[in-house]
Order: sequence, then C-alpha cells, then structure tokens
Amino acid sequence: MSTEPIVTGHDMSRFWRLVSVENGLVTGTFWVSRPNDKRDEQIVKAVDVLVWHEREHYSGRVINDMTAFIRGGEVDLPPHMIRETVRADVLAKIDEVKVAILAAAAAVTWPPLRATKEASDDQPE
Repeated sequence: MSTEPIVTGHDMSRFWRLVSVENGLVTGTFWVSRPNDKRDEQIVKAVDVLVWHEREHYSGRVINDMTAFIRGGEVDLPPHMIRETVRADVLAKIDEVKVAILAAAAAVTWPPLRATKEASDDQPE
C-alpha cells in the first residue's frame, strides 16, 4: 500500500483553498492560504483533520485547531499553535503531520493576482 498522499483541492477564492489529503496517518481537510511572497510565508490550518494512531485507521484524534506556517519550503508548527488538548497527539506524529501540510500546500496552483484582478474587472457588475 502506497503512503503517498492523495490530494484534492477546492477553489474557494483567489486567496485561499480547501485541500483534502488522504492515504496516510494524517488525513482530512486543510485551509491553505495564498503564499505571501514578501514574507516568504504560507499559512495552513487544520479544518477537519484526523491523526490516526495506527496504519489500520482503527482510532485517531480529530485536529481542528492547529495553524502551521511554511517558510522557505519548511513547515514551522509552533507548539503554541496547536490546541493544548491535542498537542501531544500531533507532536507524536509530527513528521506525518508535516508531510500532510506540505502536500496540501503543494497541491494548489495559484494564478497570478494581477491576472485574477484583470479577469474580475471584465465581469459585469
């Protein structure tokens, strides 16, 4: 069984997407922001994410309150950005969590903002 993440995305606006990641110890939906090139930062939040205890997916922990930052291609997940009641479960599977976060962020192709604005200017009011 492959453990490569299976990723699907949903276009919500020109600034954020909902992205689902499956096929690993961390599955569920993430809120992914448009990368901020000035700050070299992208924000990824857990919306409805499950951290499984075992590969068989018999039990796990729902993570809905976690915010990570991607800076320079690396995931920065400060412990204070994880809800205290689930922090130990997240930190126990931190490598798998980071893989899912990177997969969610990499799944999105962002159109240039200028092109998006020009396209929206062409729409009738």
